Amino acid sequence: MDWRTIHEFWFPAELARGELAFHMKMGDWWMRGGAMVQRFPELEPIFRFAAEQVASNIDVIERFGRFPHRNDILGRTSTDQERAYIDAGEFVHLRRPNA
Repeated sequence: MDWRTIHEFWFPAELARGELAFHMKMGDWWMRGGAMVQRFPELEPIFRFAAEQVASNIDVIERFGRFPHRNDILGRTSTDQERAYIDAGEFVHLRRPNA
């Protein structure tokens, strides 16, 4: 894999890590655009999983307006709904692709 290819994958992946749904949707669009899958069809399961992660993160951002699991480290106070989400511990970033 060349540097251009790595950049084309990681750039949208980094957009998907922010707390703005707009940026996440841009990253999701970029990953689902198909260019990477067309170039590397053997990596399609990875790209599909990455797109699923972005979609799940968008759901969290649209629900809370931010990632609740970041509240403590950023000095933010969690709402009761955010605390319930944190206590459940079902964070998107801890999911693993199916084997």
